[in-house]
Amino acid sequence: MATQAATANRATPESAAERIQKLREAYADAPEMGRVALDKVRDELEAAMRLQQHQEVWDTYIDDFVTKIPDAMDLLFCNLDGWPGINSPRAKDFIAGFQITADTWYVASPNLTVAETKRLEKVGAAVEEFLDKIS
Repeated sequence: MATQAATANRATPESAAERIQKLREAYADAPEMGRVALDKVRDELEAAMRLQQHQEVWDTYIDDFVTKIPDAMDLLFCNLDGWPGINSPRAKDFIAGFQITADTWYVASPNLTVAETKRLEKVGAAVEEFLDKIS
């Protein structure tokens, strides 16, 4: 299963630091080549960490569907050829097989969750109401 493979090859900050240190030692006599190699490794490690984070988010996202609306998911996908059923270990891979990679995306508030944004909207409305009452 794709999720098991991603878990097995997990990059950690410790393993990244160890790899970078080994490269620094290997290229001590050739600093420019070492810098280029370190840049490439750093880029690869950052990409691996992003992929890992995406995989964790994906697993949590699908797990929510499995636990909260399994019957609706089965109803939605039951007419697709090869649907294994929402409780099958192959369900995540089946759904992932239909993913389309986004070329671009937009995030209005990249540092806030949806819940935080909604809470701030409520607080803002309450502040506006309070200011209206005292003016």
